Amino acid sequence: MYTATKLGDTVDRQTRRRVITVHFTNGESEFDKDFSFAVETELITIKKTVKDYLDELNYTPDTLADGAIDFSDIPVDAAPEAPTAPELAKTAWDADLAKLKVAQELVDLGVLTGNEAPFVALKDKVKAGFKPAYMA
Repeated sequence: MYTATKLGDTVDRQTRRRVITVHFTNGESEFDKDFSFAVETELITIKKTVKDYLDELNYTPDTLADGAIDFSDIPVDAAPEAPTAPELAKTAWDADLAKLKVAQELVDLGVLTGNEAPFVALKDKVKAGFKPAYMA
């Protein structure tokens, strides 16, 4: 199990950096590591960063036993829920509205007059399909 000991704390005012040097050892191996922070970094953040690193060093992953693998503890992903009828209607209405916006831009540009049957039919369809809930 690794332990951590602070060796140094240096502030470089020109680069606005604070470097904390920490010695890690577990009795069998040891090394030093520098952690660099902004000068304004709070002490609690510095401690948490070093602790998180120490926790990673001391982490022991679960082992997978030799032999047949038991998959019964793995949750089965639920199938995504099918959209409801009101959600499907809103999706279709949104698609029609998008088409109408493109068509209206063509009218505004003078490409269409706004009296074309497909344009009028689309406009009427969007008006008829509108529900106040779509504004929410």
